[in-house]
Amino acid sequence: MASAEASHKYQETDGFIPLPSHKPRPVEPEEYRSIGPLKDRGSESDSSSASATSDSGDDDEQDGTAPTSSQEKMRSLEEQLSRDPSSVSTWLSLLSLSLSQVPAASKNSSKVRSEITLSILGRALPALQEGSSSTRIRLLHLHAGEESWTSEKLTQEWEKALTTGDINIRLAWLDWRIRTGSEGVDGMLQAATRVLEFAASEVERLRIFWRLACALRQAGMNDLARVLLYL
Repeated sequence: MASAEASHKYQETDGFIPLPSHKPRPVEPEEYRSIGPLKDRGSESDSSSASATSDSGDDDEQDGTAPTSSQEKMRSLEEQLSRDPSSVSTWLSLLSLSLSQVPAASKNSSKVRSEITLSILGRALPALQEGSSSTRIRLLHLHAGEESWTSEKLTQEWEKALTTGDINIRLAWLDWRIRTGSEGVDGMLQAATRVLEFAASEVERLRIFWRLACALRQAGMNDLARVLLYL
């Protein structure tokens, strides 16, 4: 590549200085046969130019199909939901496709993705029956709300979700309380006690104790964490 000192002495071509050749390149016999009359060469040039134009048009068409393809997929998913609004997989596919249109590195991408999630899943929840199939939708909706809602609204939405009686939602609520840590260790213990009241099996109680023990250990209370795991 051209150095800074040589760039003003020699003519660059695409950032490089071509080396001069003092020996003429020998012409191969096959090249003589490739040289035809100017008229023929002109027609070949026109043909090449037309081919290049056609290729360029094809590229333009391919570039234009990307958004059209996404729109067609989205339209197809909306039609499926109009026929069966209780399909969790279709709602998740629509959400995934919509979020893929937002570049992760774009400005305020997390806020935009949160608003898209709330919009789509807010439509989904009224159409879904309570049960394990709707739990994932509800939790995704709540997690997206952490980015956009006020603390008061978020608390209200969590309380509304707890009324479903789903242990997975209660454990997710406990994770949220531990994650926010607004009331310190006392708040974590109160939240865990509340969830324990609804635990219906040893496995559910173990899941609660494990979460609480991990949170206490991260808070530096190793002895209490060991006691919980021993219990």
